[in-house]
Amino acid sequence: MNIKKIAAAAVKTGRLQIFNRTDAEGTVEQWILVGGAAYPLGFMPYLEPEHLKNVFSITDKQAETLIIGGTEAPDLDLSDACEGDLYAEPDLMSVKYNGNDLLPLYVRDEEKTYFLKKALLDPVLTADGNESFYLRRGHVPIFVIKWGLFIRGAVSPMIMGENYFKNTMQRMAATMY
Repeated sequence: MNIKKIAAAAVKTGRLQIFNRTDAEGTVEQWILVGGAAYPLGFMPYLEPEHLKNVFSITDKQAETLIIGGTEAPDLDLSDACEGDLYAEPDLMSVKYNGNDLLPLYVRDEEKTYFLKKALLDPVLTADGNESFYLRRGHVPIFVIKWGLFIRGAVSPMIMGENYFKNTMQRMAATMY
C-alpha cells in the first residue's frame, strides 16, 4: 500500500475516510475509503479520523474539497477469503474513458468484462505485477485485489452500458469513412 498514491486518489475522488471492521475472530482492522475503493491499514498505529490529514499529507487547500473523517463500515465482505470469488483476468491494455484510465478485467465465469479506475488500483499494485483480481458478488459487486492470500484492497467497477464500447467504436468507424 502506498500512502502517497492513496492521498492522490483521495484528492481526485474527493473522499478520504476511515472505518473500523471487526473480523470473525473479533480483531479490529482499520480501512481507508477513497471514492470507490477501500484499503486495509495494516502495520500502522490506530488512527483517529482527525489524524488523516497529517498522515496522508493533505494540505489545507486540498482538505477544503475533500470529505475527511470517520464513517461506518460498508456492508462488504472484506475478508481474505470468500466462497464464490470469481477470478478476473486483467488485460494488458488500458482504456481511456471520461478522463480516467481504466483497466479491463475479464471474468471468464460470467463471460463479461468489467472496468476499474487505474487511479484507485495504483495504491495496491506492486512492481512485480503479482496481484490477483477476484470479483466478489454481494448487493454491490466489488473486485478484491490480493497479493498471495491476503487482500490488499477492494475497488468498485465502473458502471457502463452493456455495449458501450462496441457502440462507441461503431460510431467512430462511421465518422472515419
